[in-house]
Parts: sequence; structure tokens; C-alpha cells
Amino acid sequence: MGLIGRNKKPGRPAFKPTKSMRNRVEIGAAAGLSHIQLAAALHISRPTLESNFDDELKNGRARKLLQTLCLLDKQAKRGSVAAMKFLVNAFNNGAPLQRLSPMEKKLQAANEAIDNSPWRDLIARVDEPEARNGQ
Repeated sequence: MGLIGRNKKPGRPAFKPTKSMRNRVEIGAAAGLSHIQLAAALHISRPTLESNFDDELKNGRARKLLQTLCLLDKQAKRGSVAAMKFLVNAFNNGAPLQRLSPMEKKLQAANEAIDNSPWRDLIARVDEPEARNGQ
């Protein structure tokens, strides 16, 4: 009877994170939760969180963002206009697409030509008020 208890270590059993917990930490890290908030939500200490979920804390945001973009891409390929718009916005770093009128396109092309010209210091830009008024 003395041999039964000898193989067990005293104290708490070692913490073993599950896949579900790893996924929750990635989601929390992606959302910007602090380590203290994540540890509290998982009912573990901050040091336990940081030692067992180091990869998820460091790379969870990037992985979840990529996963979300891939899902949006799949929906866009199926015809979701909302997904297409979101992806275009994401690919433009949040800058909205500019829709230029034909006149605005011509003005933009003219200004680019002026900017690339060796005589740019002598030519007035098209969008300057004195250039439009003929002064």
C-alpha cells in the first residue's frame, strides 16, 4: 500500500492548455485584451498564461487577421459585395477608393505630367486658382 502514493508529485498537477484555450487566447490577443484580462477570463495566473501561451500571445493577432481575410476572400469569390468592399478597403490600408470624374482624371494626369516635367518650376499646376482664372 505504500507504493501507490510514491509516483505522484506533491502539489497541483501541471497545467495543460487545450486547443480551445489556445484559440480563445488567440482571439483575445487579436482583440487587444491585456494579459491580465486574458488570464482572468481563463481562470489562470498571468505567469501561467505567459509561459504556456507565449506563441498565441505574440502571433495570435496576425493569425486571426489572416484567417479572417481568407474567409472574407472566400466570401468575395462567392459574390459577397460586402466582403469585396471590406477587402478592397483592407488592401488600400484603410484608404477609401477614390472615384474620379473624367475631368478630375484629366486634371490629375496633367498635374502628374507637370510634376514629371523638367520645366515644372516654370509651369503652373492646373489645380492652382491662378491657373484656372487665366492669371
